[in-house]
Amino acid sequence: MAAQFSNVISRLTKTENGKRNFFKFLEWNCPTLDSVSDSLPAPDSWNEETIKEGDQEVIIRVPGYTDAILDFVQTAIYRSALGTARSRDSGGNDVPTDWTSLLESTGGSTFLAQKKVWKEGYLEFLESQGYSDKKVHTYMSYIDPKIIMALADQKKAAVVAMLNAYEESMDETARAAVSSVLNSFSNALGVEAEEEEF
Repeated sequence: MAAQFSNVISRLTKTENGKRNFFKFLEWNCPTLDSVSDSLPAPDSWNEETIKEGDQEVIIRVPGYTDAILDFVQTAIYRSALGTARSRDSGGNDVPTDWTSLLESTGGSTFLAQKKVWKEGYLEFLESQGYSDKKVHTYMSYIDPKIIMALADQKKAAVVAMLNAYEESMDETARAAVSSVLNSFSNALGVEAEEEEF
């Protein structure tokens, strides 16, 4: 039987006025390779760091492997699962605790349906801001994370700021309805947590 997800805490940041500032500590459940299959090993170690923010002090734990390939795969799983946990938490939903709830949260076959709803909502949001048709069209042409990542820094910052403004305008129900899409943006644009930067 594969191992259970490991309970961890991550320090989340938010970009405000071009700077990354502490947002909150998030408690979530991290899959490690031994939770994928009995034939895969448990982490060789857990990198631990004590972080203090105000009157809060927590221990940040990140799994690691000495084998470079295993460590690469674990890092990818960690980042993806953290992005999902953050998206679920920001929408007021429970963070995934096992593979079933994690895979359900990442969308699967529902992703395209959610993307359609998200796109229609984004268009309505842009039009409600009083922008010209040209400006609305420009923002609507930048809704693919790969395209956004290729933009010049100033333009990318403007696009990401607009995406964030749209997400912040949503209520809890609306966010939950497109959680897979919001998660895909968060993962691709690398804005989840400082742990992703090392």
